[in-house]
Amino acid sequence: MKLNIAICDDNIDFMNKLEKMLVTYSMKSEIDIHADKYPSGHNLLEAYDQENALRYQVIMLDIEMPGENGISIAREIKRGYDFSVLIVFISNYPEYMMDSFSVHPYHFLQKPLTIETLDALMNDIETYYRKTQTLISIISDDSIEHTININEIVYIECIDSASRTLAFHMTDAQIHTTGTLSYWEKTINDKAFIPCSRSVIVNLQFIHFIQDNSIVLKTGDIIGVSKRNKKTLVDNFMNKIVSLHDN
Repeated sequence: MKLNIAICDDNIDFMNKLEKMLVTYSMKSEIDIHADKYPSGHNLLEAYDQENALRYQVIMLDIEMPGENGISIAREIKRGYDFSVLIVFISNYPEYMMDSFSVHPYHFLQKPLTIETLDALMNDIETYYRKTQTLISIISDDSIEHTININEIVYIECIDSASRTLAFHMTDAQIHTTGTLSYWEKTINDKAFIPCSRSVIVNLQFIHFIQDNSIVLKTGDIIGVSKRNKKTLVDNFMNKIVSLHDN
């Protein structure tokens, strides 16, 4: 498993110490950790605005920083960039804990931070992702490893079957890689990915409606549906609607 972690704190020495602690944890666990450091919330938001921005699974965020505090930065990230990222707040002052609940943080760490406390947190995060099985890793055409949350995949498309070229259409980007649709259908079929045709499998949660022989996605994309796959697709889509209504 690979995790991309953002550390955001105006204390450079603390960030360097935390990075070393994460490296130590990575060496004694089964997690490959990549950590980026940001001295301000503004710098972190700028990174999210970059084209092909790295996707973080965890953000370790100081609450008390000059300018916008960590809670407002977390709110911007959750609302505008990535709702599923795990936010871990870091603070010297426990009274901030109640305020932080408004952005649904994963955890709250109090400074000074010990290696035992961090190890316990990382063990919990590792268990969370392994149990939810929402993370996958793919190698793109430019040989970059991407760790992505499957809930952000809108659909997967086979661009060229001869060269086995696939395009992962995300909510905010496309990632091209090599592989087969059949592999990914088997790998994530319990996460409501359904074939539309021989060249596309779609995430049910992004279907807006089905019309004739095509589906309209919440992203505005329109995808053709083969006669062979239409009944199964419609049945699964209707079952999802009924399930949401019952809940």
